[in-house]
Amino acid sequence: MPNPSSRQSTDEACFRCKGDAPAGCGSCRGTGKTAHHIVYHGTNTEASKNIDLDGFSLSLSGMFGQAFYVTADRSKSVAFARRKVKLEGGQGVVYTLLVDVGNMKQHNASGPRGVPVTLG
Repeated sequence: MPNPSSRQSTDEACFRCKGDAPAGCGSCRGTGKTAHHIVYHGTNTEASKNIDLDGFSLSLSGMFGQAFYVTADRSKSVAFARRKVKLEGGQGVVYTLLVDVGNMKQHNASGPRGVPVTLG
């Protein structure tokens, strides 16, 4: 789960259970309210052009397989952007996103690991 300071509860009904708040709802944890998270995605200028034109897409590979990779740690997204620049050129770009998280996996590691995400 992103760090607690990145979680922002709202008065909007949960997107998954529509506010009925079943105890087993993993999105709202039974509160019936949605929870937005501030997350970051690091990439390079070439990939950011594709993102700006077509939106975000799932990567085909990575530590958790096919997924859209973000982090609550901005410095980690900067490190991923630098790594992508080193491998593919361009300049680093970090997107700041406010998302309503549904199905998510958490991984706690120091520094960027795994395969850089190729978007577009």
